[in-house]
Amino acid sequence: MITNINNTVYNFRKITFCGQKEKAAGTRTSCNAPYRSPLGVYADTFVRQNAQRENAQQTDKTPKNTGKKQAATAHPFRKISYNKAKNMLSYEKIAAVQEFLRQNKDFMNASNPADKNPVIKDMFEIEGKKYDARFSGGGGTKNTFQIEQGGKKYTLALPTYVDNPQIAAEKWLDVLEFEPKNTKLLRDKGLKTNDIFDIVPVKVNGAEFPAVLMKPYSEHSFKVGDRKNYSFANLLNFEEVDILNDRMFLDLFKDIPKEIAKLTALGIEPHYDCVNLCREKKTGSKDCTGAFHLYLNDLDKNFAKKKLTEKEAEQCIKNYTYLAISALPETVDRNLRQWCDYFVFIEANEGIRKKIETQAMEEYQKIKGR
Repeated sequence: MITNINNTVYNFRKITFCGQKEKAAGTRTSCNAPYRSPLGVYADTFVRQNAQRENAQQTDKTPKNTGKKQAATAHPFRKISYNKAKNMLSYEKIAAVQEFLRQNKDFMNASNPADKNPVIKDMFEIEGKKYDARFSGGGGTKNTFQIEQGGKKYTLALPTYVDNPQIAAEKWLDVLEFEPKNTKLLRDKGLKTNDIFDIVPVKVNGAEFPAVLMKPYSEHSFKVGDRKNYSFANLLNFEEVDILNDRMFLDLFKDIPKEIAKLTALGIEPHYDCVNLCREKKTGSKDCTGAFHLYLNDLDKNFAKKKLTEKEAEQCIKNYTYLAISALPETVDRNLRQWCDYFVFIEANEGIRKKIETQAMEEYQKIKGR
């Protein structure tokens, strides 16, 4: 029986923005903002593919530690590399973590913000210290929990418990390999994403496990309207919602075309559940201020850098524009949303859509030097 997830690593092609292999020329479909496709390797194919994955492991060209001093991290926890993380994984550990989550699922209510969910006592152990945790959200790949250290809040992510251990292991390897690198790349390009995305070793249910450490939405300098996970944040206040119109909308979205152009120039096509909106917090107030920005998350292998043709780039801009506009209703809570008729018709508003697409294409042409 194979127990080490080391032997399950895919031999993905290494490119600057880590992601899927490009399809052969002439066979790629147009950008249509799909959902991220989860990695699925089932029992009947798993054993057959082991030899290939073991070879990938032996030929791993990941740069080794050169001994140079690393920049200080934005958190007090010890982070580890993807290679160390994959060596730490086993089916038994995945199963132990999943069993712990199943036993505590009554404490995991996605309808509540983290501070309203019950405490799971001593859920995590990190370097010998026990941490209480509160459930903060979940999806098809991750369950997230909030902890506190030194008066600051952090989010720790674990695999979901709904998959069998094989599928959960494959998905988690995908998270560990691609999301830290891709998140850093976009952050370095000046785009909004999580301020922290590191792999940290923890113990859950007695099993040492590579969790993912992030910054909670509540701790960023901006508020996030997440279209997948209800974020309990209002990026618009009642007065703004009450008077929202096309002119105000375009002013709020004035920075979005440049960000769409930057992503398109990088060759990164959008996926529906990765594109959200955020807005800077106003000092000393619960409200936000300034313009909206794109917020990008769940940056796994599907969020890949590709060489786009002009036609694909044009479609990419259209898709980002649609996703940005359609994300606006998710930036206010349900109670506030009911007061604004503008949200009902926003996706069908061709005028604002065309203006943003035109501005984004102009910015894209500037980047490309045309």
